[in-house]
Amino acid sequence: MKTGVSKYLGRMAAFGMALLLGQGAVAQSFDYTVSQTFALERGPATSFSSDAGQDQTKLEWTPISITELTGERDLQNGGVLSFGADFTGVLHPFTVTRTEHKTGLDIGYTQAFGEDNRWRIRLAGEADFASNIRRWAFQRQRIGARLQYRHNPMHTTVAGIRLGQRDQNEFTFPGYDQDEFLAELTHVWRPYQDRRTVRGTLYGEARRAESDQYSYDELGLRLSGRYPVSDETEVTARFSIYQREFDGPFAFNNSTFREDLRVRTTVEVDHEFSGDVTGQAFIGWDHTDSNIDVRSASGAVFGVQITFSTD
Repeated sequence: MKTGVSKYLGRMAAFGMALLLGQGAVAQSFDYTVSQTFALERGPATSFSSDAGQDQTKLEWTPISITELTGERDLQNGGVLSFGADFTGVLHPFTVTRTEHKTGLDIGYTQAFGEDNRWRIRLAGEADFASNIRRWAFQRQRIGARLQYRHNPMHTTVAGIRLGQRDQNEFTFPGYDQDEFLAELTHVWRPYQDRRTVRGTLYGEARRAESDQYSYDELGLRLSGRYPVSDETEVTARFSIYQREFDGPFAFNNSTFREDLRVRTTVEVDHEFSGDVTGQAFIGWDHTDSNIDVRSASGAVFGVQITFSTD
């Protein structure tokens, strides 16, 4: 357990939020939303394979439930304080013992500044606590900052960094405690200054674990294009690719340093049935090519979800 890093991240987040609250003074308004999402997805998951005699990545159907509370306060200094809490349940039908339950808490502060408020900075912190049927799995803390610049109504650029630390239950994955660092650069283009949007993100992430087997560097690209079909319906095409290289041998009996290349493309349809009910469906292809055979997987992915919300 990396208690030094955890305490450092926690103290930084607490100090920053206390400072921001002090600057914001009395809140001008308060808004919150409660939502419940039910989803069914087919995608890659890692579970034990009796044929391979070890964990293997394959495509499987997964039911998901997400309960979420989000809220915002407008502060007198023009900033916005936001918070959220969520509970996620993920059922793995073919490996019930890996069924996941995750509770998340997050808080953020956003402040616009500069000429015509073209600049915007956001500071955020979050904590996640995960468990399965048998025991708790991990806890993770993250803090980050994002700086946004609106060039004009059509073009916006966002740069962000994030630090994190994951404390893993040693009974599940010995040596999996990780320190995280993520840097990303995003550009958003709205060619017609409306809901039609093209977005691209280039990112790099480094994770350093107690065991080199779980340490890796990742470089990736994400692209998306959104097109509104009507006031209630949008279609979004997504493409992502990343290269991940690990720092240590895959296993005690396999000295190969693992390398993954993953490509995923999907088409999503989002529809608003009413002010309180929205739905989404997607279809696509997910391909992971790894030099470790049991970590390679490829196939069609699908998903549907419905969300009920109230203000």
